[in-house]
Amino acid sequence: MVTTAEGVTAYDPSTGDPAWTLDLDDPACTATEAALTCVHGEGENAAIATIDPTGEATELPFPDADIAVTADEDLIIGGGLTSNPWLGRYTTTGEGPPTEVWRYQPEYPIDRAERWTGATVSQGIATIFTQHTTASGGPALDLAAEVASGESRPAVVQRLGGFAVSNVGRTSAEWQQQAPPLAGTEPEIPGHPDLVFTMTGARDPSGGELVLSYTGLPLLTLGDDLVYSATSPGTRVELTGPDEISVRLERVDVLTGQSQWQFDRDNYLTCPCATNVDTLALVAASFEPDDTFTAVPQSVLGIDPDTGRHHWTLPISTTPDGIAAGPDQIYVLTAGTLTAYTDR
Repeated sequence: MVTTAEGVTAYDPSTGDPAWTLDLDDPACTATEAALTCVHGEGENAAIATIDPTGEATELPFPDADIAVTADEDLIIGGGLTSNPWLGRYTTTGEGPPTEVWRYQPEYPIDRAERWTGATVSQGIATIFTQHTTASGGPALDLAAEVASGESRPAVVQRLGGFAVSNVGRTSAEWQQQAPPLAGTEPEIPGHPDLVFTMTGARDPSGGELVLSYTGLPLLTLGDDLVYSATSPGTRVELTGPDEISVRLERVDVLTGQSQWQFDRDNYLTCPCATNVDTLALVAASFEPDDTFTAVPQSVLGIDPDTGRHHWTLPISTTPDGIAAGPDQIYVLTAGTLTAYTDR
């Protein structure tokens, strides 16, 4: 399923033929395996549509909403297009208006030009963000809060080449304590249901136990294993040129610390990414060796998730808007064009 300014269109994954189209006014969507959650319209006319794979939609009017994402049986909703931005958790019962569980609204206005465009729920943190810059031209400040309590937290957002953090100190130690959102399904590590993956290891928040020690950017979990990039793309370290960068992608058993495989590359290996049974697809990027530290996409790589063997390379020059994986194909959405590639 792909969103446009006019709505949502589903495509047959084998042929690329349109299967159905749902007309919506400039939707902003988040996805689970079961449904899309799309906010459409704006201001007093905003509503949330939950869309299943057949195109059936359930509507929930929610004035001033910009973005929504599911959290268990609840919705995390962000809004504030023309006022102070806010983030909240709401319970929907199917009848009547949703019930507010908590709502976080900073006491200061945020300098922004556009609506919230994305949201994640990962590692116990709900985050809303935008890919746009602020009205003054700088990066936008994003919002995050604990899913359970609504307590404000630093907002960590995946970006090409690493991640961005809002509302946190500028020291390296403070950055390394943050928990970037993980791609794919949430981790389910036996004996550690609330394990948090940071830049310097996996910790059990209940007692602070360090379960796994590593230094790098966690990307996703596969069963009981973690896949992480061993050189952190989120920090400015020795970015003097792509030939001098050495990055290691590693899959490691979280409970034993045993390395399953390692894959070395002279690019940063980051999300957007996707997996199927045979392939882990992720983006290789470099940084411009200047003061801007702009990430430049180089390719999409296909790696065997069981062995770490490099299967294929797809050269790219534009950052993908999304990557998805089917049983036999990889799908890349770039600049409004969805392309399917045979996974070999």
